[in-house]
Amino acid sequence: MLEQIHSINVSIPDLLHLGDVEILEETDGVVTNEKGVVLTVRVADCVPVLFYDPVGGVIGASHNGWRGSEKNMMKIMIDKMGSIGAHTADIRVAFGPSIGECCYTVDMDRYILFMENMERFEKLIFRPHGSGYHLNLTRLNYELALENGIQKNHIEHFPFCTSCDSKRFYSYRRQYKKHPEKFGELMGYVMM
Repeated sequence: MLEQIHSINVSIPDLLHLGDVEILEETDGVVTNEKGVVLTVRVADCVPVLFYDPVGGVIGASHNGWRGSEKNMMKIMIDKMGSIGAHTADIRVAFGPSIGECCYTVDMDRYILFMENMERFEKLIFRPHGSGYHLNLTRLNYELALENGIQKNHIEHFPFCTSCDSKRFYSYRRQYKKHPEKFGELMGYVMM
């Protein structure tokens, strides 16, 4: 499991010497080429991303919140996978359920922050809403995957909004502020 501090830190743990670790500290991404190891990511609105290169034998999992997405966590994950034998053309990516553009409102300050690094995607990821914007975080990560060499037919997406769908998903924005005692998280995992 990842501690998940909304960073762009990615670990490549030495599992032989690490033993049975429950939490990798101060990390939001992990990659390995070890078989029989389960990599997990927990979310409650952020984008969970699972990676798999069946040819190079490398897997990965990342927590792509707004901070990590804005700093291109996707590129960092792909590069780290490459450093242990993955080939970008062979990597498969799956985006799990996350908050949708329909529910993710950001203020002008966050919009301006995104424009510093992600202006090229403005028309794809932002829609004006009141005094702010609706942000499509999954679309941003999809575009970053394509930009970093992942083939379109190697990307899977589950188009569910964690905030809208209260029957199937937990949501930080929907639950935590009103009912912190009922707050939960979803978990994605990958194993080779």
